[in-house]
Amino acid sequence: MTNLWNVGFFLLFVFSTTNLCFCCFHHERQALLRFKRSLISDPSNRLSSWNGNNCCQWQGVGCNNATLRVIRLDIPGDSLWPKNRLEGNELNSSLSELTHLSYLDLSRNNFRSSPIPKFIGSMTRLRYLNLSYASFSGAVPHHIGNLSNLHVLGLGNTEELIVDDFTWVARLMSLEILDLSGVNITRARDFDKVLFHMLPSLRELRLGNCSLSISHFDQTHLHTNITYSTIQTLDLRRNLFEGHIPFFLQNMTSLRVLDLSWNQLNSSIPVMNNLVELKLAGNAFSSFQDTGVWRFCEIKRLDISFSKMPGGLTGPLECSQYNLETLYLKESGLKGEIPISLDRLTSLKELRRIPTGTQLHSFNPSTYAGNNKLCGSPLPTRCSGDERIVTDGAEKQEEEEDDNKWIWIYSTTSGFTTGLLVILGILALSRKLRLSIYNFVEFCTGIKMET
Repeated sequence: MTNLWNVGFFLLFVFSTTNLCFCCFHHERQALLRFKRSLISDPSNRLSSWNGNNCCQWQGVGCNNATLRVIRLDIPGDSLWPKNRLEGNELNSSLSELTHLSYLDLSRNNFRSSPIPKFIGSMTRLRYLNLSYASFSGAVPHHIGNLSNLHVLGLGNTEELIVDDFTWVARLMSLEILDLSGVNITRARDFDKVLFHMLPSLRELRLGNCSLSISHFDQTHLHTNITYSTIQTLDLRRNLFEGHIPFFLQNMTSLRVLDLSWNQLNSSIPVMNNLVELKLAGNAFSSFQDTGVWRFCEIKRLDISFSKMPGGLTGPLECSQYNLETLYLKESGLKGEIPISLDRLTSLKELRRIPTGTQLHSFNPSTYAGNNKLCGSPLPTRCSGDERIVTDGAEKQEEEEDDNKWIWIYSTTSGFTTGLLVILGILALSRKLRLSIYNFVEFCTGIKMET
């Protein structure tokens, strides 16, 4: 019995200190290494873990637990910190050998104005593809239309990219999220018909900073058919819309979030009953009343900051009840008194930011009595993003750390005991296995074991 205990402890030590390696496939490991070697710069050594046989443990690489195939490559850079960006002259074709890849994120790296390679279109298992902010240029290859399983496609904020034809986009029938922000799409014919009518699963569309104006949209066609659109989030910020918003938008019954910031709108926004978030920052409204936003009874988040409206803040009068929770008024140029009718905003939780140095900043906080979760200047309660509030959290943290320590001790002890008993049970039941283990222990330690 003593021998059983000795062997059990020895094997448990070996198993607990040895990394049993279930390695990825050799050709996929080599494909990843060729991609790494093709890069000309990795300033922060983000790929320093890319060595050894098990590429499933490399940073940014994910494998299927059952097949050990590489299915995920997630190595986005940082557009605000160049040292965290990979740099290469082109995207190496070795990635096409990862035939089971379903997730590819190379966004915010720097591929030096090289074109998006056509081999991307052969990676037909991709469900997620993000090449945004990655410094690609030229025409987006139509071969991406072969990725019929694609749910997310991000090509945004790459101003040197051009989409000259949207026929290939129409083949992406599973697409749910499409980001073309900053991409030149104005040369493509019928892009509005494809994006708003021919993608049955599309729920989020981003076309910010695309130099679009009302003239780029077929108003007649869209006005007739837009009710069939499935888009819930539409980003049209930093474009060239002037005066009134495109009329077809008010017929998009699926729309929940609309961003029209930083255009030149100055006319009242038509009511869209299903809208819950509206962003109008940086437009050309002459007064708050001209926006017409108080007719949106169901809206929850409203941003009219940076609008430089010289008039006063008019109060909500048109709805019997408002659902507004967040109101942004930063740098809006508003002056005058806070209207008492703002007490209708019974759901308001956050108000940012009333300009300082005006009567708006010195209003009586009792106006918002009953809004227990309201925060932000000029109220005395600060929002979580403005100032960190220190409470008795330190004591609670210490208690949690003590609890975690005892949980770790208990789980470790239980696991060790269970493992030892299992090994001893196996050895006691199998004489043949026991003899083999004794021989192994003698070979490793030189200690003679009695049978």
